[in-house]
Amino acid sequence: MSSLNITAAMESIRAGQQYSPSQEDYLLVLKQVGQVAEDEAHARAHKLAIRQGVKPIRMNKLTAGFWPEEENADEFLSWLADVRSDDQDRSLPE
Repeated sequence: MSSLNITAAMESIRAGQQYSPSQEDYLLVLKQVGQVAEDEAHARAHKLAIRQGVKPIRMNKLTAGFWPEEENADEFLSWLADVRSDDQDRSLPE
């Protein structure tokens, strides 16, 4: 892999010189830019969560007490698979 010198590339561009990175250098820069953007997005989300007082969710605290007792999850999943495999208009069962 070639060693990309971003500072030298930027100096060339500022001086009005043409800069043609290799495909390898171009892909390396894209990867670095993508990582910086991802890091910044995570940092913004983290700051927003702090401002809003959001706390991390612990998976062991999540309970599924919302499913109706008279309903069977397996029957629902079976129905859902059947509906998704049909090419017909979809409607909820009565």
